[in-house]
Amino acid sequence: VPDHLGALLNIAYLHLRRSEYTAALEYLERAQRVAPDSSDAAKLLGWAHYGANRVERAVEHWRRALKLRPDAEVAQALAKAERDLQRVAAIAEERSYHDGEVVASEGELGDELHIVIEGTIAAARMAPAPHRSRPSG
Repeated sequence: VPDHLGALLNIAYLHLRRSEYTAALEYLERAQRVAPDSSDAAKLLGWAHYGANRVERAVEHWRRALKLRPDAEVAQALAKAERDLQRVAAIAEERSYHDGEVVASEGELGDELHIVIEGTIAAARMAPAPHRSRPSG
């Protein structure tokens, strides 16, 4: 697809309708490079990030879209996303971990939800110690 704003936005919109947020983001980022002041690109970027559960990024793009052009739909979506973030912030606690640090161990009561914002986490099941038989005799 050539870098034609209308075509990029239409293809991205089709991906959004199918809940294909990563594919939509590819076209929308291209659209934003072609037309940095496109309120439509900013609006759709907001929807793509919101659909991909990147609410903070959605808020950034919707704020930008509103600065470029007032839009009642965007204002409503922005207000809901900001309420969502406030609700999460009210119950969340940010923690940082070092490489190799154990976050949870098998057998512990699982009463926490961990959301990885940055970095990676490895889940491993520890093998039980080998059973040793006693020597006869």
